Amino acid sequence: MVLQDFVPVGENETPPAGGPPLDYAEARRVALSAFERDHVAALLAAHGGKVPAAARAAGMARVYLYRLIRRHGLKP
Repeated sequence: MVLQDFVPVGENETPPAGGPPLDYAEARRVALSAFERDHVAALLAAHGGKVPAAARAAGMARVYLYRLIRRHGLKP
């Protein structure tokens, strides 16, 4: 097995069946999306769903965290 066989896939995304591996930009987008979703969900869980506290802990603006929550369909 070669490195090309390992394609990160987001929760709601699947790699092309039997097709060529994703190009770099698409693979990066899928991996970043999965990371964002998992990280935001973990932040919210760790702070009892309190967005301001989660944003402070992550070192990001509360507005940006709300944007990520909406983008990934999460609920605070």
